[in-house]
Amino acid sequence: MKRIAYLEAKLKVRLITSEFEILAWLYLHGPTRSRDLSAKTRSSPANYQIIVKRLRAAGIISSQEDYSDGRARIYDLAPAVRQDFADAFEQDPDGRAVLSEIALGQRLA
Repeated sequence: MKRIAYLEAKLKVRLITSEFEILAWLYLHGPTRSRDLSAKTRSSPANYQIIVKRLRAAGIISSQEDYSDGRARIYDLAPAVRQDFADAFEQDPDGRAVLSEIALGQRLA
């Protein structure tokens, strides 16, 4: 993970996208309110909304109304995508560790 952070800092280019940050967070933490999910990425609020709309349209994430607050949405990975993440990251402890760092936004330059 430090190598990725080093390259990001050196090249001044994001190598890990906001889309992947959202997916990693949802995989590790499950259903999450939109406001909380937005706070976990490095995207602007406007860009976050575009990303979520695109991920929903592609069937990658699902959403439902937050029953405690009808104005809020709760997002989660689609079941098939959750399985894809499990297949990709649960077999490799290092892969899961990197995924956890991405989901938590722990990037050190």
